[in-house]
Amino acid sequence: MSTSKHIRDFPVSDLNLVAMVVVYEDGAGGPAGYLHEGSEKRVEHEVRDQAAWDRYREVGDVNGITCKCDCCGHMLIYSCVVEHIPTGEFYSIGRDCFANVECLQQSAQWVSMTGDRLVSRVAAGRKAAKERKAGDVREAKFFTEFADLLPVFEFAKNPPIQQGHPTYHKISWAVATINDMHGNVRRFGKLSEKQFALARKLHAESLEKIEEDRARAEQVAAAVEAGLRAPEGRVAVEGTVVSMKWVENDFGGSTKCLVDFGNGTRAWGTMPSSYAGGKGDRVRFRASFELSDKDPLFAFFKRPTNWEHIEERAAA
Repeated sequence: MSTSKHIRDFPVSDLNLVAMVVVYEDGAGGPAGYLHEGSEKRVEHEVRDQAAWDRYREVGDVNGITCKCDCCGHMLIYSCVVEHIPTGEFYSIGRDCFANVECLQQSAQWVSMTGDRLVSRVAAGRKAAKERKAGDVREAKFFTEFADLLPVFEFAKNPPIQQGHPTYHKISWAVATINDMHGNVRRFGKLSEKQFALARKLHAESLEKIEEDRARAEQVAAAVEAGLRAPEGRVAVEGTVVSMKWVENDFGGSTKCLVDFGNGTRAWGTMPSSYAGGKGDRVRFRASFELSDKDPLFAFFKRPTNWEHIEERAAA
């Protein structure tokens, strides 16, 4: 594509309408310029000159998503591709400049092709842009009065850990909730007292969880470097039951427990149905242990035998 000469200066006879390009947000009914998270861009072409279109595909931006209008320089969502016949150069023309190029006025079918859908989407885009500006004003005013909440919302907007990090699932609800509150600030310019308190609480708790997991990761790394590992294979162990939970399964269910071995390692597995003790008991048993693939200081056990009490209700 080229802008060696402004397209408005070309004689109408030198211009050839190649194709119409419209970019939609698939499934959401809006133009691609306002894509929702997780949605897809869908590009529709109405080719008027197949041979010229084939040539354009070798040099042009076929998707029409990132190009700019060669008349006004604006980014394009609704556009048409025009060929300058004498030079073979291609130009992208936006919707608003469409009516100002005489040769394109003769192809008014493009306007009817998008019809009411195009008109409604353009209106929706302008309304969204107006609302964004109003939201910016409400947000700026809010943070002028409540500057201490700015780091809270910045934390949720750009969490220090990203999705996929082992700790993220622990703070994901807090991040989503604070972001919802941020949306209320942009829409209404205010929050309730309960929302103020909740936002600060979720922020503080999230930072604590991140720090706890960071410290735990350092502890694990140091322990592993020193040669420490959770039990592995069929072995006898001693430890303290620190938690118990009934878990449903296809056969009715069973009691699972977490056993702490006192040296920084733990294991999770099925407790014998005959065991009548509870949380805090010191126990000795034999079982088959398998190391966690995420934490060498954690294991899963099954088929426990010779389960016996050593000390009841010890400090968990």
